[in-house]
Amino acid sequence: MKTVYMGTPDFAVPPLKALVEAGYEVAAVVTQPDKPKGRGKTLMPTPVKEEALMHEIPVYQPQKIRNNQEFLDTLKEIQPDIKTLGVLYNSSEANSVVQVANLKKACQSMGIQVKELTVNNVNDIQQVAEGFLGKVDAIYVPTDNVVASSIPTLMSVADRGHIPVYGAEVGHVENGAFASESISFYDIGHRAGEMAADILEGKKEVKNLPVEGAPVTHLYINKAEMDKLGIKVPQSVLDRAKLI
Repeated sequence: MKTVYMGTPDFAVPPLKALVEAGYEVAAVVTQPDKPKGRGKTLMPTPVKEEALMHEIPVYQPQKIRNNQEFLDTLKEIQPDIKTLGVLYNSSEANSVVQVANLKKACQSMGIQVKELTVNNVNDIQQVAEGFLGKVDAIYVPTDNVVASSIPTLMSVADRGHIPVYGAEVGHVENGAFASESISFYDIGHRAGEMAADILEGKKEVKNLPVEGAPVTHLYINKAEMDKLGIKVPQSVLDRAKLI
């Protein structure tokens, strides 16, 4: 029986090993991209990729979608006079570091300054976030596990300074952030399933698959937060947004 295995961390290695030892034909492995680690920021393969390569299994590593431009375009529509964007993240999360670096490049081309503040754990968030008060026009939160788990704490500070918080995913809005121009993880999962089917049916080889992601983003706005901050969102933006 042919199968395509999807996984990334250490705990996903034993199931893959078990499939191989049981005689299943693993046609391909789908895992996250290599990430920079250590002081030298050397790109390191995921545990599942290492296991797959040991068994000479083809590996596919789709890149995450970068929706910086969509977010910044929406940000400028809502806050056309924005000058400084604050970004809060955990500098120990390689994914967050990459996201912020890409965001800074995009902001530079639009004349927006970026003020970075970092945290080590959830206990740092309230005190560190106070460093944004009076210094930024908005705050952005990437898909950072530490900050995402404490959005209400961040909001308690941001609301005090009347600073809108934009999130990288809809979950941030559901937990209190003002808005998010977000990809659909359902769409990505659905497309990954279609690609896996093509591999299993022999229609395509892993090495020939292009890097893909969700074709569109979706705008979500927290109506309660919008009203609380008194933000005047243009009707053209509201017309395409889903209010939460």
